[in-house]
Amino acid sequence: MKRSYLGCVIILAAISVKAGVFPDCSYSPPPGWNSAAGDPVFVLSQDYPTTDPSLSLEQPWKAIDFHQQPAAYMQAVIDYCYQGNVEVEFRGQDNATRKWYHAPWLHPGTNGREFAHGLTGERLSRARELAATQSSTFHNFAVGLYNAAGGYAIGRVWADPNHPDASKAVFPEGTVAFKLLFTMAAKDQVP
Repeated sequence: MKRSYLGCVIILAAISVKAGVFPDCSYSPPPGWNSAAGDPVFVLSQDYPTTDPSLSLEQPWKAIDFHQQPAAYMQAVIDYCYQGNVEVEFRGQDNATRKWYHAPWLHPGTNGREFAHGLTGERLSRARELAATQSSTFHNFAVGLYNAAGGYAIGRVWADPNHPDASKAVFPEGTVAFKLLFTMAAKDQVP
């Protein structure tokens, strides 16, 4: 069983490389899933910028001295991340304010991207890790997004999907990345 699963992932990777795009996730929605009726289907935001956009990026946090006003500085970054993303449920490619991008190749394996929101499995939260009242271990999930400067760097690294160039993994100033984390923790254990 394990061997045929790995074969499936390799086939998907080969198809995506040939087509010049990265896989969204490693499996399709189940029968009866109706994206036309609003059931979400994750699409990897991978139309990475090919020119460095960092000089033209809005950076509202730069007007705030983080030494003097760290909370205001962080709030400006958080507001920047939320602008336009809340309305489209964090589908970065659909953001009308500014486009956001995903990192490729997080789809394979047991913790790989799921088909609805692109969430990946994260490490488990052990008892008492999230709250003193937590007595069980809970699963956690996440999805990360990068602004145009980050997307530019990712696109440079993965310009040739068969030969990523790690030397180009330099994020220009103004890069913002954020990660939404979700837990399956029960409210009675983690208020």
